[in-house]
Amino acid sequence: GMESWYRIEYAMKDEPDKTLLLVVPLPNLVDSNTMPSVLSLLTKAGYNVTRLTSTSTISCSNSTWQAPGAAELDLCFLPPLTKLRDSCTGFATVMNSKLALDPMYGRNMSEVGCVECMN
Repeated sequence: GMESWYRIEYAMKDEPDKTLLLVVPLPNLVDSNTMPSVLSLLTKAGYNVTRLTSTSTISCSNSTWQAPGAAELDLCFLPPLTKLRDSCTGFATVMNSKLALDPMYGRNMSEVGCVECMN
């Protein structure tokens, strides 16, 4: 949710002349009644957002950027089984509880075009 948005926004401000290719987890693609999706936040902020499919063709050069690792972040001795922050687990817990009560939570179902996709 919002944590992903902040990381994406930071990356875009850090590299304004670059195109970012993002892999966004499914829960962050869905607008809910209480929380906009990462894609909606990006669009609202004026970014050009395009969803790629298995048939999409993209042309870009290989990136040489590398994120700092455990040594650079001085996390070499951080226990590997450290619990995630409450904000991370809290989001997943709330989202899962909403979807358990209503799998279509915050979404509308349309069968338009279903036959073409299923064939």
